[in-house]
Amino acid sequence: MISSSSTTRRAPTSRRPAPSWHRSRGRSPLGLRSTEAAIKGKPAPTAAAAAAPRPRQPLSATAIGAMLIERFPQCFVLARDRKRPLKIGIHRDLIAAIPEVPPKRLRAALGWYAGSWAYLKNMTAGAARIDLNGQSAGEVTAEEAAAAAERRASEKAAYFVAKKAARERK
Repeated sequence: MISSSSTTRRAPTSRRPAPSWHRSRGRSPLGLRSTEAAIKGKPAPTAAAAAAPRPRQPLSATAIGAMLIERFPQCFVLARDRKRPLKIGIHRDLIAAIPEVPPKRLRAALGWYAGSWAYLKNMTAGAARIDLNGQSAGEVTAEEAAAAAERRASEKAAYFVAKKAARERK
């Protein structure tokens, strides 16, 4: 352990003035160009560039999952005990139904939803799979149920091992 005498804290002081060589280059104390220097080097934005929409940040899997729960309440639910197995290939239906969301993001959202412990718990042999309208679209096979149970057990074990390790580090 470090002794308190070896770690002395400096009293808070006001900002020191920047060295003169910073100011002579048109830079701020943090190394950024001054506003005037930045403006001189850049052309004025055109009307088309100002009117163009800015690219949006991609939606997260949880945000898309929330959108799926809102748009398809018969299929996607938030309640743990009501998460039912989804139709095999439901991602194709979602891509057709929601073209504004990239397919890669939709698959990530499906992974978020179908990878939850509650979903995996409800993947029992013989359980009905559902489509986007909540209608029956097949059944869960015994192999699929066993794979879901194995995945759930391994993920839970890994979670609790990591949780225990984090507790021991503290």
